[in-house]
Amino acid sequence: MYRDEPDAVVLYADSGSALPHVRKFVIDTVKSLGMKLHISTPPISCEDWQDANGLPSDILAVDATPLMSMVVKEKYPAKVVPYPACCGANIWEPMTRGVQEIGADKVIRGSKACDEKVGVPDGFVENGVTYLSPLWTWNDADVFEYLERSGIALPPQYASGCDSLDCWCCTAYMDHHGTSRFAFLKDNYPELYVSAKERLLLVRDTVAQASQKVSYEV
Repeated sequence: MYRDEPDAVVLYADSGSALPHVRKFVIDTVKSLGMKLHISTPPISCEDWQDANGLPSDILAVDATPLMSMVVKEKYPAKVVPYPACCGANIWEPMTRGVQEIGADKVIRGSKACDEKVGVPDGFVENGVTYLSPLWTWNDADVFEYLERSGIALPPQYASGCDSLDCWCCTAYMDHHGTSRFAFLKDNYPELYVSAKERLLLVRDTVAQASQKVSYEV
């Protein structure tokens, strides 16, 4: 919500697998602005959800999904799920629940029309909640210019070329700063990097195995 609105609340969906410095940055920033903070979390951490349901993947090996793994005899290195399933369970659903818990009828988002993926457009209305995106006509350069001009600090991963880092265990969005994300983990969270890398290799090997089914010379 807007800072100068008396009833504004900052809603943070913590997946339970956020990097410690990200969670601290959110809490400290909200506190410095003198605003209220509401943190919404899933029932279990994103890491545990993935262990139970499958690793998120940009390319889906259908026979390795939880549903098909019950009927397909071929074994894969890992169970995989489409990444929206993981984001939905660990970020989007907690966020929606948080909006209901707060009782908000307006939600201010940072979405821009130029973003690669846009959940809802500026002014979208659902279940009595209006979603507003005041940065809708901005581009990335506009945002960074405003932050620099206003003296607003960013968390350290931005200097390494990556962005929000919602979940350290994410094995998806590899075309979106994926290399930078893993490089940041390696340099700053080596133990988590080892685990994240193991998960990513499982996804890679699962997709590679499934891709053999569509290998055909014409």
